[in-house]
Amino acid sequence: VGLSNVSSPLRIAGGGSYVVNCLTQSYNIKPIIMSELSVQEKVQTAASFLLESPPGEVNDVFNGAYLFRLHSRSWSGLSKPVKELVITISVWILTSNFLLSADIRTIIEDDDALQEGIMESLEDHNTEQLITVKLPESDQEIIISKFGQIEGGRFVDPRSKQSFQFDHMRLAASDLQEHEVDQDIEPLRHLRNRSATDTQLQSYVIDHYPHGVSTVYGSESKVTAVVVDNKYNPSNYWNGRWRSVWTVEKGGSQLKGSAKVQVHYYEDGNVQLNSTRDFELEISSEQDEEKAAAAIVKAIAKAEKEYQMAINDSYAELSENTFKELRRALPYTRNKVDWHKILNYKIGNELSSK
Repeated sequence: VGLSNVSSPLRIAGGGSYVVNCLTQSYNIKPIIMSELSVQEKVQTAASFLLESPPGEVNDVFNGAYLFRLHSRSWSGLSKPVKELVITISVWILTSNFLLSADIRTIIEDDDALQEGIMESLEDHNTEQLITVKLPESDQEIIISKFGQIEGGRFVDPRSKQSFQFDHMRLAASDLQEHEVDQDIEPLRHLRNRSATDTQLQSYVIDHYPHGVSTVYGSESKVTAVVVDNKYNPSNYWNGRWRSVWTVEKGGSQLKGSAKVQVHYYEDGNVQLNSTRDFELEISSEQDEEKAAAAIVKAIAKAEKEYQMAINDSYAELSENTFKELRRALPYTRNKVDWHKILNYKIGNELSSK
């Protein structure tokens, strides 16, 4: 199948008209035919698709109704070959600015093979995106990250000193157990440093992030601070996530970090913001745990504020200057409109039509 210079609705038999929203002028799509692939090949394609899920939408990608969220009656009315075409196009143009739908389970038609094949991808997605989960019988949000992963596929919460199992498919925590810190991995002095940093970081996050969650992990050689804030607003067709990871060597004076912003807006279209900034900051090297923690959190707060301000400034520049430069300087006729005579133009058009 080839599509080129798509500028009008794509009409699919039995399914009505679906608008393909293109920002570039030419696409040449040569998709594979899903029915010719093995189940393993389909699962591999589905796994790569899941890794690109926007914030809070991995279940939508898995079960279908992604981005344009086709009406259920329209989707069910499509034949299987047409569904395969829609999914195939969706997979191939995922990173562009138009997408139709994806009902992965419908195409693969083997839930056991699908779940077995994508579990690793789901785990990678959940730990990379730093998703949060509530522990059993608790309102406390815990971050799922590779920094807190221990043997047996369990995750640890350093703050409450507990470990738990996590179901990456159902996004649920279970089997809560006490977790004792190995003094060989995190000596007592380092443990106090981690705890002091965690307390001050938590205070900062509460003050600056409406739905923020933070965790500080310690090891024999370094402290890793993680911040995440999710805002899901599907009723208004947008979801977003802030995540940042900061690492400092024990007793070191250099703080390394990475902050990422991802926002997805999908009302009558599909627009995504993906922004990343890396940091290497110098901080004062303190022997006192409280002073060292304060230096770390102060540097994090300053860097994150500057990054957020830079994003705001860039979008102000887009709105005030960049988009204006994209507008046509003159109408198609190459003549300026005399707004004082606009009524005369209208009357002239009406007379000429008669």
